[in-house]
Amino acid sequence: MAVEDIHADCGPPVYYPGTHRLPYLFSHGVGISTDDVRERGYSAYAERYEPAIKREIADHGAQPQHFLARRGDVLFWHANLLHGGSARNDQRHSRNALVHHYFAEGCICNHDLSSSTSAVHGPVERLPTCGASSPDIAVRRKIAS
Repeated sequence: MAVEDIHADCGPPVYYPGTHRLPYLFSHGVGISTDDVRERGYSAYAERYEPAIKREIADHGAQPQHFLARRGDVLFWHANLLHGGSARNDQRHSRNALVHHYFAEGCICNHDLSSSTSAVHGPVERLPTCGASSPDIAVRRKIAS
């Protein structure tokens, strides 16, 4: 949700209509291991995943659309819709917004970059922290039960 009018030079959100119908592309699918992320952080993702996404966009002829929101406008998108921020041409313009991630009760949220899963989402009072994440599968199973 935009909390201010989004100017075209601020680096507005960009998305590629129809890409949510493409097969999911996960980090492991482009050769990024959990160890790569632990050892090299985001650079492994930037070197392998981002070029793969650019190829998907080109291969499918996906065309970018920019979300030039007015204060109060809301954009919902499918989890697999390719999206990001465009180039910021003028540092005087900000793009303040509220971003929320929603999950259905009982679903498991996968954090692809770190190859970890969050706890099963259920009633908030059952979770130590809403969206709690642990590398220990036993902890996640306990939270989910």
